[in-house]
Amino acid sequence: MGILHFWFSYSRVFNIGTVKSAHVERRLVSYLLYSAALCREMQLEQERIEAEKKRVKEEAQQLARVFETIGAFKVPRKGGKGKQIFGSVTAQDLVNIIKSQLNRDVDKRLVTVPEIREIGEYVAEIKLHPEVTAQVRLTVYAK
Repeated sequence: MGILHFWFSYSRVFNIGTVKSAHVERRLVSYLLYSAALCREMQLEQERIEAEKKRVKEEAQQLARVFETIGAFKVPRKGGKGKQIFGSVTAQDLVNIIKSQLNRDVDKRLVTVPEIREIGEYVAEIKLHPEVTAQVRLTVYAK
């Protein structure tokens, strides 16, 4: 917004006829200083938000590396005939194992576990961030 545009809108809003130029200059200067300070403040806030997003993404990537390098989580289940197990392995089971072994809280809604009804090795996915997904190996064995 230019200075002239501001002056015309200012004069219309406040129904100003003739005003001393010193008064107008004070108002214009205070408006310009305020708008400049507001722009700086908004820019600093945007930079802070971007830094926070970057930090959260880096933490998620670090946690994904931990999950992928840890090896396989062992899931004990009561065995049935052959390779069958009683029940199935759910996302909540995986969350409980992660909590007990790594002391990390993971939301079970972010965990995708394939249908597991037999003994064997499986891969589950954990969405840690909109751009970061960790692959977690599970080893299901009979007790």
